[in-house]
Amino acid sequence: MRVVKGTYNVLIAEPQTLFCEMLASFVMKMEEFQVLAHVSNGKEIIAYIETGEILPDLCLIDMQLPEDSGLEYAKWIKKNYPNTKVIMLTEMQSHPQLERGIIVGIDGYILKESSLDQFKYVLLLAMDDQFVVPKYFINKFSERLSELHKIEREDSLAFIEGKLQQKELSEKELKLIQYINRGWTNKLIAEELDITRGTVKNYISMLYKKMDISNRDQLRKLLEQKTS
Repeated sequence: MRVVKGTYNVLIAEPQTLFCEMLASFVMKMEEFQVLAHVSNGKEIIAYIETGEILPDLCLIDMQLPEDSGLEYAKWIKKNYPNTKVIMLTEMQSHPQLERGIIVGIDGYILKESSLDQFKYVLLLAMDDQFVVPKYFINKFSERLSELHKIEREDSLAFIEGKLQQKELSEKELKLIQYINRGWTNKLIAEELDITRGTVKNYISMLYKKMDISNRDQLRKLLEQKTS
């Protein structure tokens, strides 16, 4: 296939033949892009990139390829050809794997229901080094970040000390509460502190006695109570 000078070369990986042909047709109508080839599974992605005469500038990969997730092959591309852009095609606005794509290092997502104008806009932004995802995903991801921030804040020694300031706890006791609040077992705490499980058990017993409680549930309730 003749590659037009000044265009971005695109490889499409899509298992649904009809959608793949429609996608290729859409891309070919854009003067900025040229379709090198379209394949139907991950093995064909690797085979084309490793044996083809021209390395694609952009790979459009379906999230749900036969035999494996499209993200596995996106990961392979970004590891071996980091300058190649990778955009995932998906029908889902929310899916656990969408977040994993950020870790893999992909360059964005396109919903299959997108219009031709939206599709072209996303492709051009990606080639301009912009990460592009649907607004719905950004909202959900922001919620997740807020939850993680809350967990991180409530795990801090300053937060625990503020909640239990009337108990007059030492730094060592606050650290022990931190481990307990994380859900760590006595074994994990012993390994972290390099002491025996029996010693950890004694420390916890003394801590509970000082705080006038008897178990982890009561400790968590103290940490959950509102401060005046």
